[in-house]
Amino acid sequence: EGTGDFPISSDIVKVNYTGYFTNGTIITQSADNGKQLTLQKILLGLAYGIPQFKTGGSGKIIIPSKLAYGNSDYGRIPGGSV
Repeated sequence: EGTGDFPISSDIVKVNYTGYFTNGTIITQSADNGKQLTLQKILLGLAYGIPQFKTGGSGKIIIPSKLAYGNSDYGRIPGGSV
């Protein structure tokens, strides 16, 4: 849903998000007023997923490990996580 244009890879977007493990544990989330992200400088899975949403749109993006941190641990995120 949403309105307007889809973002392109060179855009900076403002998003409200919550990141979860598949078991429902929250691993990250934006502040209430959102967070600005440069599509060229974020996880590949997000860079592929965010442009599927128009301004004001909402939904889920499921990111396989190969489009995130692969088999490497990253902070609290174990390698191979989805």
